[in-house]
Amino acid sequence: MTLTLLWSAGAAAQQRVELRRALVTGGTVRVFLPLGSVRVLVGEDTVVSVSAPQAAAGKLVMAGDARVLKVGINREPGGSTPTVDLEVRVPRSAHLGVRTDSADIDIANVEGGVEVFTAGGRVRVAASPRELRVESLDGNIEIESAASVTAKSASGWIVVRGTSPDVELSSVSGRVALGGDAFARGRVETISGEVRFVGSFATGGSLDIATQSGAVTLRLPANVSADFDITSAHGAIQNGLSNTRATPQASGTGSVLRFTQGDGGAAVTIHTFKGPVTLIRQ
Repeated sequence: MTLTLLWSAGAAAQQRVELRRALVTGGTVRVFLPLGSVRVLVGEDTVVSVSAPQAAAGKLVMAGDARVLKVGINREPGGSTPTVDLEVRVPRSAHLGVRTDSADIDIANVEGGVEVFTAGGRVRVAASPRELRVESLDGNIEIESAASVTAKSASGWIVVRGTSPDVELSSVSGRVALGGDAFARGRVETISGEVRFVGSFATGGSLDIATQSGAVTLRLPANVSADFDITSAHGAIQNGLSNTRATPQASGTGSVLRFTQGDGGAAVTIHTFKGPVTLIRQ
């Protein structure tokens, strides 16, 4: 392992310390940081580097071997936990795991599998790894990716953009926003969180939304082709795409709206208990 002092022009507060170690192709990097922020970027093909302000040099950790490396800030039992700005550079194909308490997380351009967990930090991912899993209790999640995406939140927002072939999102009270041109496949579940979709569907695509009380809004182009199956026990259903209106369910409780727009082909299924559903023509 190599330790390097990085001297930045300006005040001493800008000086950083860096650790470097080799990693095999397809190796795993696990990043842990309680407080502050962590930025993960693509670096050299066979090297992992981590840098932090010099004031945190004594707590900076890089442990493990060339197959699995653990990097981050050491938390001493009973001691104070420093707030640290951490930068990690990994090989493009590395498998990445990031875990924080409330530190914000930014990940860019990695292509190996990515798993993220934070209690309260904000998460931003602009990458297309083999697989992407993100979980945040209270922090907002923002993803732009062409990868398969799984994201969970309690109260934080979830926003997904890009051309992901498969999206699975769940939230308790946080808002969920997704969409894109030629959207392929998505599943969304919330308790009270609002759900918004903006875009169009690929032929044979699907979108399945289930919520207890969250409002559901879909903004779709006039030429959208999809088969719609919408039910709500107590919420209103408004159709701005066609003249078809919701009718009472056969059970006598709630309403249902089923119709085909354009040539059909994509399947849109929405179930709510008391959340309103609105279809809007763009």
